Amino acid sequence: MSEPFYPAKSGDPILADTWNNMQIKTRDEIRAHTHRGADDGRQLDGDSISATSWLKVSRVDAAVSLSVGGVDLASKLSTLDTQKLALAGGSLTGPLSVNANVGIGVAAGTKRLLVVAPGSGNQNAPLELRSGGDTGWGIGAVIRTTGGTEGAGLVLRSRAKSWQLRGEQGATATGLQITEDGGDADTGSGLGTPRIHIKSGGSVGLNTTDPQGALDIRLTGAAAGFDRFVVNTTTDWGSGAAQVTIGAGGGTGLMINNPHVIWHKTENRASIRYGLSGGVATGLFWDVGARVGNAFSFSVNGTQTMWMGADGSVGIGTVTPGARLDIQGGGLRVSGAIMPSIGNAPGNGIQFPEDAWGGTGDAAFIRYYRVPNPLPGEEENGRLVIACTNEPGDSIIFNQAGAERMTLVNGFVGVGTPRPSTPLHILQQASNSGLRIQENTSGRFMDICFEGQGTFHLFHSNGNGQWMQQDGIWRGPSDASLKDNITSLQDILPRVLALRPVSFNWKNTGDLNLGLVAQEVETVFPELVSELKLESAGGKVIKGLAHQAFSVLAIAALKELKQQYDERLAALEQRLQNQELKS
Repeated sequence: MSEPFYPAKSGDPILADTWNNMQIKTRDEIRAHTHRGADDGRQLDGDSISATSWLKVSRVDAAVSLSVGGVDLASKLSTLDTQKLALAGGSLTGPLSVNANVGIGVAAGTKRLLVVAPGSGNQNAPLELRSGGDTGWGIGAVIRTTGGTEGAGLVLRSRAKSWQLRGEQGATATGLQITEDGGDADTGSGLGTPRIHIKSGGSVGLNTTDPQGALDIRLTGAAAGFDRFVVNTTTDWGSGAAQVTIGAGGGTGLMINNPHVIWHKTENRASIRYGLSGGVATGLFWDVGARVGNAFSFSVNGTQTMWMGADGSVGIGTVTPGARLDIQGGGLRVSGAIMPSIGNAPGNGIQFPEDAWGGTGDAAFIRYYRVPNPLPGEEENGRLVIACTNEPGDSIIFNQAGAERMTLVNGFVGVGTPRPSTPLHILQQASNSGLRIQENTSGRFMDICFEGQGTFHLFHSNGNGQWMQQDGIWRGPSDASLKDNITSLQDILPRVLALRPVSFNWKNTGDLNLGLVAQEVETVFPELVSELKLESAGGKVIKGLAHQAFSVLAIAALKELKQQYDERLAALEQRLQNQELKS
């Protein structure tokens, strides 16, 4: 500025209008001044503006450089054109929007954000998401889809294998899955094969997307219904309240191979409990498992019902079995065969407790064995021994219908009596029910018994026989009602006189005896001779006589002899009478 806005001479007064207009002009000039220097004003040097001053401009045009806080703004802005964002420490505040792929630690790739960890010497993870923990429920990151049918997912890639953590596919699906393989174009593409599926509500499926319980594990290769391990609840067990069940379909229940039940040190057991039986409050608990002393047992409501020792001995009703099987407080019922060991030793067969009533050496047992060193042809001959031994009065009794039917004591056998006094002692249970001996093929038999009133008889099944009354005399049946074709004997005397009584010695004993020879009798009285085939003598046939019949022959012969005597005596008397008359 070379000329004044309002020229004046020395001594001229300053008018009010002039003064006011001069202020306005000065203000306008200051506002419009560019500080360019030259004719328009002096150029500002480096310290012309105070460091504490505020400077407000609408534009800064630096011909050489512009520095702010020691940073060359021109160079910094040139770098941002290629690096976009480069920070060395400090923080970034405010929203940040990036509309292209971003690489951290590496050039941007095909992903919106690619983070690469430093070299192998650095042990830090390439990415960490933090939350203050007092807001947003501690959520550090949210991955979501905003439309379509695909669930939000996260891919974990290890070498050539991909695993996905993803939402269930479907426009309305709400489940969570871990799938094997698949992913995006870089990791295999696709949804992958579901391995773990969590349904809305918490049901978990392994190898199935439709878990049938709280936990459903499916296995390949098993039959349908038996290919799963399912944890669920049911009201079919117990008292009707909901209970946890394991299994589904045909495999309902728990099927485990080689389970291991751990020892409960405070209860001294490693066992499994079952109950309540019947599904009612009064039902029983069964406890099955290992006990102290290396034992195994079944208990009901805490009471041991069956106990097995470490040596294999089993006690029923006792926890201290004294034998391989010890049953206390009850009997033993077996629907099949009992097969004890064979042999003639205390450990074989069926052995009863020794010295049960004191003393020593008392024993009772049943054993089946073969005699040592059998003779040729007897290798398969066995012996069944029933023994009650050591005391003379020990006995073996066969009881039937509540009565002692047969007793063996001290070598004597009693039938119907508990105290036999002879090697065979039979006490009849009724008249005519003694001893019967029956032929093996024909059914014929002989009865030997007392008939009552002290009469003892021996009768054939055809009714023939003999009996003895208390007088000791043998008698035989001779009642007329038993006989047909009764005929008097004739001409007996000559035939009786033809018999030859003899004395002889028996060949088998040498004993002297008197009698007749059957072959000689047969020529005179063949009806009195019979034959017997001796099977024990190789089928030899011998002849025998009905000796009791000879008394009848003697009577008949005497009668004929008397008749002859009477006839001769009568003839002699007649001759004497005739001579007397002649004289």
